[in-house]
Amino acid sequence: MRLEKIKLYNFKQYRDFEIDFSKFPQDNKDFHVIVAKMGVGKSNLLEAINWCLYGKELFGNIAKPTDPNVLSNSCLDKDGTHTVRVVLNLKDTDKNEYFINRYSKFKVSDRKATSLNEVYLIFGKNNELVRKELDAKKEVEILMPEDLRDHFFFNGERLDNYFDNVQSEKITKVIKKMSGLDTLENFKEFLEKVENRYIKMIRVNEKSETQKEELEKNLNRIKVEKKESEKLLEKTRGDLEATKKELQDVDLQLEKLKEYENIKKQIELLQKRLNDLNSTRKNILKEKVQTVLELSTLMFGWLAVEKVYQENFEIDFNYNYLPSNVIENALSENKCPVCGKELDELHRNHLKYFSSNKEFVITKKEYMELIKSIKDLEIKRRNLNNQLSDTLPKIEETEQELYTAEANISQTASEELGKLYRRRNELESQIQQLNQRIGQLDSKIEILSEKEKETEMKISELAIQDSSNINKKIDFVRKIEQIIIKTMLNRKKEIRDEITSYVEEYLSKLMWKRDLIKKVEITESFSLNIFDSYENMILNRLSGGERSVLTLSFALAMHKAAGVNAPIIIDRPLANISGDTYDKLIEMFAKISEEKQIIIMLTDKEYQQSAELLNSLASTIHILEMNETSEVIISDRIAKGE
Repeated sequence: MRLEKIKLYNFKQYRDFEIDFSKFPQDNKDFHVIVAKMGVGKSNLLEAINWCLYGKELFGNIAKPTDPNVLSNSCLDKDGTHTVRVVLNLKDTDKNEYFINRYSKFKVSDRKATSLNEVYLIFGKNNELVRKELDAKKEVEILMPEDLRDHFFFNGERLDNYFDNVQSEKITKVIKKMSGLDTLENFKEFLEKVENRYIKMIRVNEKSETQKEELEKNLNRIKVEKKESEKLLEKTRGDLEATKKELQDVDLQLEKLKEYENIKKQIELLQKRLNDLNSTRKNILKEKVQTVLELSTLMFGWLAVEKVYQENFEIDFNYNYLPSNVIENALSENKCPVCGKELDELHRNHLKYFSSNKEFVITKKEYMELIKSIKDLEIKRRNLNNQLSDTLPKIEETEQELYTAEANISQTASEELGKLYRRRNELESQIQQLNQRIGQLDSKIEILSEKEKETEMKISELAIQDSSNINKKIDFVRKIEQIIIKTMLNRKKEIRDEITSYVEEYLSKLMWKRDLIKKVEITESFSLNIFDSYENMILNRLSGGERSVLTLSFALAMHKAAGVNAPIIIDRPLANISGDTYDKLIEMFAKISEEKQIIIMLTDKEYQQSAELLNSLASTIHILEMNETSEVIISDRIAKGE
């Protein structure tokens, strides 16, 4: 079964909208992607399909087709009668075409909508229409059973929590219904009532009337107690499965906490590393401040230095450290004040320059040394900046590691460890008690069954001759009951084995970690357990992507076991997924679509993350946007083969 087309009129953001899922004939996949920004209306498209099929939403709050909240806000601007309509066109593998049309009328006055309680559901197959709503509902139920919709409509959250306790209860009910076990249980109850009626019809002698009444009361008490014990047994088995799963959670947490001491040591090392890095940063900053200060001093005074130097750049020797009288004596005696040799013309001119009351003199050598100092300081400043650039990311990285480690240690405090070990002991004790309780209830039911037979036998023995026909009827009903009970046991085992086999089949096709799951088990209460190669239960240890694979494998198994071939539609399946798993899930959807239509809805950001892969695998990609009147439109369509 595939969804060919959806038409929406006045349904929430969809004023007049149509989306077509036709695909290129040579495309062996049936994989479709709908892309829209948050708030545009992806989820409401999924809810519109549910509203059309069942008159209510799956994840939203609308529980009946007359709820005015389905009406588009744009209709509130115009008083009068407005119709909300959703039309689905489907086609099965035998090329039968189906048409499902639901519409509901509303009256708008002063921007307020009220239902006119005019709701219609029309079902069509190959142009033959079923207009009576009850008949149309039956046809929809045959085509896409409402009890199974949790197994072909998903969102990201449902993919993740598919096997929680609430969902497990729903799954159990669905399996019982689709396998016929609920019908067998109801028939068994009916036979019990028939048997009780026949027993009351047994005639006895007047002397035995009182004894018969007492036996009937006792028989009724035994049957009530037996039924209550059977219900309690089923509940206890469910409690046992839930307790085992909780123990699995606790073991998983304890396994994580085995690294407690390692995390503590890691924190100590990280704190030391952080302290060292902060100390290095402090020293670098201190040295940088001093370097910048020295460099700034030179740079700010450089114009003055340059001016002085230009005035005496020919001077190679600086004599301004000599007293003026020494310089004057040297000039008069024509002898060097330092070495005592006779002055040549160059040195005599230098001494004359220094004797002319110059307050500041820079020689060429000193000038070159100043230039070198500036260059060295600039190189030093750059090196310090580079050291700082290397140190700051290390500090940030270490702080992040420390934050993560401290977050882990906060969850692994010794008190928490103690609580978990205590809880583990409690759960192990509960499991032991529940197993004992199951054994006791099994024994009790067996004893009550024997008492039931004995009491029925005593009543039969009291019967007078003309009750023989009734006894024959009772025997016949009891034989049928035994056949039904045996059939129920066989059917329960059969459906468990069937679903287990299908889950294993799909897991082997879809799971990229081939050795992750070694064994799949469907329990007597129809909950799912999976085990690794060491016989450890690992359901709660799976990543988000792995749980998604398991969920879809189980859903596909349910479809196959129920004989239903409905498309699978998922709103934001990648919402909680990241890394390599993102692309692996997309490839998995494409693989599933080779045998069943898959429609997924993504945000624009989710699409961009793997646009190239999606464009290569998807049969169609529809880009949705809101126009200036806040109505959803298709802004672009990408189709393989076009």
